[in-house]
Amino acid sequence: MENIYSEDQYCMEFSNEEILDFLVNPLVENYNLPLKIFAKDQEEFNADTDKIGHVFIDEERDFFFSFLGFQTSLFIFEEEIMFIDDIAKNNIVSSHTYGNIVYEGSLRGRTHKEILKLMYDISVLLLDVKKVDFEELRISQTGIQYPKCEYKVKLYSDSIKNVYFDNIFFTSVGN
Repeated sequence: MENIYSEDQYCMEFSNEEILDFLVNPLVENYNLPLKIFAKDQEEFNADTDKIGHVFIDEERDFFFSFLGFQTSLFIFEEEIMFIDDIAKNNIVSSHTYGNIVYEGSLRGRTHKEILKLMYDISVLLLDVKKVDFEELRISQTGIQYPKCEYKVKLYSDSIKNVYFDNIFFTSVGN
């Protein structure tokens, strides 16, 4: 996949409009979710002055997106799925990724719409989940400061099918 971003630009520096058009609105329209949007400092969001920092899908399950520019994370039940810009991975160490799921597919070859669609697809898998467990299998440690892993994510839900996203395998284990 060809890199479509300049070297000084992170691939996850989404505009508010992109987050709304490709993530928030589809979740609201397709699943009738009462999402809450917050600014980066988790203060109330003002569309005229603030950049979107967090999108809460379900506060009771601690289910939300956090947008940092170099990284976007999806949290659920205190588990974190990290989407890290390929050029930022050189600055990420194992203490950042330890105990988290790190998506290792290429992101810099995808448009903002494609990246947000990937995040949307993964978040939809988690909508009816009651619990999340995962196993990681270390596959390499070369070229970066944290180990690359494959993940088997066990979703406690009856509505999930087995789904792969590059190095992450989601599987339902029932309630």
